[in-house]
Amino acid sequence: MVEEMEVKGQRYFKGGQKKGQKRPAQDGIKRRRLDATSVSYFRRVSERLSEGFTEDEEKALFVENVLSEVKGQSVLVSMDMTGSVALERLLSLASPAQVAGVLAELGGETGSEFRDVSCDQCGGHVMESALRQAHRWNEDDSDVTQEDEEHCGMLEAEVKAVCGVVRESLVQFLKDPYGSHVLRTLVQVLSGSLSPAAAAQTGKKQKKAKAEVQDFEIPVSFWWELKHLSERLMENMETVTI
Repeated sequence: MVEEMEVKGQRYFKGGQKKGQKRPAQDGIKRRRLDATSVSYFRRVSERLSEGFTEDEEKALFVENVLSEVKGQSVLVSMDMTGSVALERLLSLASPAQVAGVLAELGGETGSEFRDVSCDQCGGHVMESALRQAHRWNEDDSDVTQEDEEHCGMLEAEVKAVCGVVRESLVQFLKDPYGSHVLRTLVQVLSGSLSPAAAAQTGKKQKKAKAEVQDFEIPVSFWWELKHLSERLMENMETVTI
């Protein structure tokens, strides 16, 4: 029964650190870790994602179940090596509304936590994956309902929230090895032109594929956000060497 639940993505977990386990702190900050049970769960989630799904309904149910387990722990999962790999891959299968929900939790009540997650070795990958899904902001345009419009607006609003945090801490994003990648992805999203995504954090070498840029329609608000961000970048050109 337990194995069946895990295949469907259902398994409760809790944050914490097992006694005796250590992880090098970044910037001198001691971070919480997922416990051993949770790490094992997310490892199985990644394995299940690698197997693929034969039916869309099965895939949607799996994504929904895993995200329900992540809810309330998004920051912790994103900044854990094993958890971030699973979440990074899961976001590409999630709906725009689900992606917006994860971003909302990562940003916290004021959105200020976007900076900490973006400048984290693992969290930066999750942020990039979430931002890249913004190209689907109007994917339901062919059959728009009021609910679809709200979902599109949610994702658009979260991307704008990330923009605000990036502008306020632009120098830190530019200088940070992980935050700078998030900034680059954000600029691509705002301009409506995405370069191929880097391989997920599997630790395995990937075969090189022909790079194809993905162009997509952007909402008007993205154009304005890109304009404001570009102005801030120009203001800091002399401060930071890119």
